[in-house]
Amino acid sequence: MVAAKNTQLIVLKTCLFLFILHICFPVSARQNNLKRSQIYIRDPFIFPDLKSKTYYMYSSSYNYNGMPGKRMGVTVYKSKDLENWEGPYKVFETGNGFWADTTHGCWAPEVHEFNGSYFLFTTFTNSKIKLQHQLTNRPDSVVTRRATVILKSNSPEGPFLPVSSKAETPPEWMALDGTLMVENGKPYMVFCREWIQVKDGTLEMVPLKNDLSELLSKPTTLFKATAAPWVRGLDLHGGGFVTDGPAFYKNKKGQLLMLWSSFAKNGYAVGQAVSASGKLNGPWKQIAQPLFDGDGGHPSLFKTFDGKLIMSIHQPNKGNIRCRLFEIIENKTGLLQIQSELQLDNKPMAYEKDGYVEMEAENFANQTKDEKRKWHLQTNDSASGKKYMMILPDTRKTHGDSLYNGINFSNKAGEMAVLSYNVNFATPGRYYVWVRAMSTGSEDNSVHVGINGNWPETGLRMQWCAGKNKWWLESKQRTQKEHCGVPYQIYLDIDKPGLHTVQFSMREDGFRMDKFLLTLNRDFKPGNEPD
Repeated sequence: MVAAKNTQLIVLKTCLFLFILHICFPVSARQNNLKRSQIYIRDPFIFPDLKSKTYYMYSSSYNYNGMPGKRMGVTVYKSKDLENWEGPYKVFETGNGFWADTTHGCWAPEVHEFNGSYFLFTTFTNSKIKLQHQLTNRPDSVVTRRATVILKSNSPEGPFLPVSSKAETPPEWMALDGTLMVENGKPYMVFCREWIQVKDGTLEMVPLKNDLSELLSKPTTLFKATAAPWVRGLDLHGGGFVTDGPAFYKNKKGQLLMLWSSFAKNGYAVGQAVSASGKLNGPWKQIAQPLFDGDGGHPSLFKTFDGKLIMSIHQPNKGNIRCRLFEIIENKTGLLQIQSELQLDNKPMAYEKDGYVEMEAENFANQTKDEKRKWHLQTNDSASGKKYMMILPDTRKTHGDSLYNGINFSNKAGEMAVLSYNVNFATPGRYYVWVRAMSTGSEDNSVHVGINGNWPETGLRMQWCAGKNKWWLESKQRTQKEHCGVPYQIYLDIDKPGLHTVQFSMREDGFRMDKFLLTLNRDFKPGNEPD
């Protein structure tokens, strides 16, 4: 009997322990396997660990259940290929006497390896500590303690602990986005002084002790936001000019390049500046055109395990924010330029440039509503890339063939056989839609076009009459009065820069689509060969 009671007691204690473990560590016990497209993240920073051949992506703890009492902190995701991720895992949490507000999000965490240790730079805020400013029309309530903190660990997976009991940026400054820069073996921190406090935000540099625990001097200003001709002001908090997210690259000429973010004509953007001396203290020359101007930014740079230089940013700046990865190359002048993008979920994407987009029909991201009719990949030597998409089966080839609404015909856009395409727009505006199609008769010559799941009237009933039995670029809308279509009436309005989904849905089966064009130029000339 005693043995039985002892056994029961052991079982109860074991169950209690497992219950407590489940409650206290719910996320770490049940980690998620995620695609990059599924991870909401601002200011993404990716650290490639050569020892484990693992990529670590650091993030603020958005909706992370593993933080007690809704405390904020830093989490990390792990990946072997930059597309499939495990996590999040907690690496630091606020509280326990830490000076920052436990419920205010930490910003821009990034990790650097230095002298055999891993250092986490991240920004915290305490809204109860008010700071002084010398600006008119500046609400005192927003000028609060904000600073970059440096933490240390012996592993990129943490846990990280502060190297000092105080923040590393000046206590009277509203500062953020600190990063590590090592020059001639000596560590420096480069950070931003918040525009809310000084109106014209700055980039600052300051030398650090070898253990990164303390500043060795007062910061030196490298430049102000308005030094860059592409920068535009914000109207928030009395107005001002933003500096965010510095990152560095040494080019083949020995020049030091800095990527950084502010706001440009089309929203959040990435610019670059050059130190001709090759040294951190400059002088810095701003490049007139942004590197990326599509409402995305806060760049970081890293190299893949096969040697490719990658820039990470978040985009768009509000809403459905994701980590975007671009392969970067150095051009003949020594500046950085975007070569290509590592696609989300390995899906094709087109990029608007100078108000123009061109995309092959076969490069769709996905197909839906394909139960009754479906787009099929076909080959043809005269098609662009020798490939095109066709809606099959084709059962209504002539006007005498039976019409079955909702089966071989649909006047309702988005109802049947929908192809979706990823298009990144840098420039908002009205884009006229042109499609290169081939019709063989009067019953396979129309299609609908939409945007982001919406099917505006200006995208309905694209119609072809000219160019029978050949590929023909057209942009006309069928109307009650004009069955062969009216020009200038097929367009999509893009209200903001960023990633959008352009969609085509069936109106008639048998429709053949080779590619589509989007242009801001209302007077675009298609260059079709005459009949």
